[in-house]
Amino acid sequence: MVKGPPPSVTLAVSTPIVFYGDQTAISGAVSNAKANEPVTILATPYGSSAQQIATLMTGTSGAFTYTTTPTVLTTYTAKWKTASSQTVTVQVRPKLTLARTTATRLFAKLGGSHSFAGRSIYLQRRSKFGQWVTVQKYKLGPNSGRIFTAPHQKGTFTYRVYMTTNQAGTGYLETWSNSVRVRYRR
Repeated sequence: MVKGPPPSVTLAVSTPIVFYGDQTAISGAVSNAKANEPVTILATPYGSSAQQIATLMTGTSGAFTYTTTPTVLTTYTAKWKTASSQTVTVQVRPKLTLARTTATRLFAKLGGSHSFAGRSIYLQRRSKFGQWVTVQKYKLGPNSGRIFTAPHQKGTFTYRVYMTTNQAGTGYLETWSNSVRVRYRR
């Protein structure tokens, strides 16, 4: 009796690095290429144990897709019959936003799965050569936010806030905000 190859399942991720709150898709296929095959998806968030997050049924050609929103660095595995896929990893950047509250006052806010109170962010200004230059360092308040006034300098400047990997902490990557323009007339 001739036996075919053992069952196998593949797994890939569409976006391996996301900002906190953003989605990514993990997808794969089973080796028999048949529809209606049950596939189990396991997730292992940083510092936690593996947990089953979904059971999917394969579609045509044995393919499957699952959309997920990881809150910290997370590895995923697919299981089908006796086979396990290779793991895929999704890394997460905390969601850092910058907004103007007045013409020159700015509000920075950081979103993640825990508080970032007491952590440092860096105000950066875009140079005329297009590089980001750090001009100020601030500590985040109890709600992972900080209000501050842009440095007084005549002209229009573009700012963003930045956080290093060390300040973001375990399970997160470095992150940066959107940019905001500030103008001082004199």
